[in-house]
Amino acid sequence: MAIFNEFRFIGLCYGDAKAEVINTEKRHRTTFTIVSKSSANKNKKVYIPMLAYGHLATRAAILCRNGNLVAVNGELTSQEFFNRNEGTSQIQIYFLVSDIMLITKPYKKHLQEKDYQNIVELFDLEKGNK
Repeated sequence: MAIFNEFRFIGLCYGDAKAEVINTEKRHRTTFTIVSKSSANKNKKVYIPMLAYGHLATRAAILCRNGNLVAVNGELTSQEFFNRNEGTSQIQIYFLVSDIMLITKPYKKHLQEKDYQNIVELFDLEKGNK
């Protein structure tokens, strides 16, 4: 029996990726969230936080825009925190990305000028500000 620490997800990007540079290590890090359907409950959506480092971080920052469908694979990592004052320990799990691929971009609907004018005319400015 073989045991592998590996995951594969296909899902929509929830929001845009957040890229940052770690000053102490001069490394790039990007965090993003993927939304996928739950196989246990068909009506529920699962939000999966992802973490990418290095060259994958810059690639993920470009590919992971709100609504993009992406395929991600990688491995699970964990970090344990121990609070000596309270005597408790916490374990945080990370989904560490090893490869990412863009499948499709979201569909954008282009409005005709007449449709746009109808929307603007129906908008009530006083109710919109409250």
